[in-house]
Amino acid sequence: MKIHSPGSIFKGHQDAIKAVCVTPDCKYIVSGGRDKTIRIWDINSAKCIYIQKENTKNITSIAVTPDSRYYLSGGDNGVIKMRNIETGELCIEFQKVYSEVTTIVVTNDGKYALSGLDNGRIYRWDLQTGKNVMIYEKHPADIGYSGIIRSSNREIAYNNFITNLEYAYTYNSDKFTFYGHADRINTLSIFSSDTYFVTGSDDNTIRLWDLNSGQCLWILGGYHWESIASIYSLNITPNRRYIISKSGKIDIWKVGWIKYKFPPMIRFFLWCFDRSRPIRTFHDTAYSINCIMIDSDGKRVIVSSGQQGTLYLLKLRNGKCTHILEGHKKKVNVLVGSNNKHVIAGSIDGVIQLWNLKHIL
Repeated sequence: MKIHSPGSIFKGHQDAIKAVCVTPDCKYIVSGGRDKTIRIWDINSAKCIYIQKENTKNITSIAVTPDSRYYLSGGDNGVIKMRNIETGELCIEFQKVYSEVTTIVVTNDGKYALSGLDNGRIYRWDLQTGKNVMIYEKHPADIGYSGIIRSSNREIAYNNFITNLEYAYTYNSDKFTFYGHADRINTLSIFSSDTYFVTGSDDNTIRLWDLNSGQCLWILGGYHWESIASIYSLNITPNRRYIISKSGKIDIWKVGWIKYKFPPMIRFFLWCFDRSRPIRTFHDTAYSINCIMIDSDGKRVIVSSGQQGTLYLLKLRNGKCTHILEGHKKKVNVLVGSNNKHVIAGSIDGVIQLWNLKHIL
């Protein structure tokens, strides 16, 4: 097992890093954090090009467009903005959503952005007009402040606002589709075809969505009435065959084309998962996992572990650790990759570090 130090270190944030993104051309890193700033970094020189201050307590999410010209940022004030990466010019300020923006992803064709919210809803935005074109609704259950007690892919148990225990089904028999999430959305990932996307939530489930129709097609996780374990991270392998999720453990889900029949005699092709259980699980006991990412060839999962910020490279097929990336002194809570096999990690002390897997593997 080999140990590797970072190739570049980016210092400047005065508080925890909450979001990091890399432009597809691998020229810039865009980062945001609790210091209310967004910083644009030159990936080669590790220098900060400019700083953008925002009127929000936390910068919670960042995404970049496929042409590497613009970035989108969201905060806990419910405001999403799109700016020019090189100049910082404000291009679009989207309609306020009055809920914390927890995640933002841009579609691969660059036409739309999807934002997941603290209230369980998902918004789709047109990046040309700045208008909201669709809302993917949350579960209609009247869940109280104490939240969900237990959740499965069939039903949820929760306390309502009068603190009475109630149950609600996850399947909408009137529309022959599933309801949306019943709690905060933490992560969102789009298939490369821009046809489907998956979301992970505090309600213990992963949901598969049709991007164009807005229907929730399938629910994963939450089997056998598990205790609530939030889904914090989702990654789709480049070959679109597997989904890797992080909750209290790492789960690997296999994807396949299966023809489904829904009553009454409704047929459609569903990009679904072979069964509703993962095909492999890496338990949290060995690594105390904070966040995960998949490398660009889809053969390894990079894991952030513990309070000291150590990163582990695990083989996807068996979970064996082959390399260790050291450098961070504090917990790493943001982990992203690039098309150029970079691993970029942001920690709670405001430091970003970069490793190049081309020099490691």
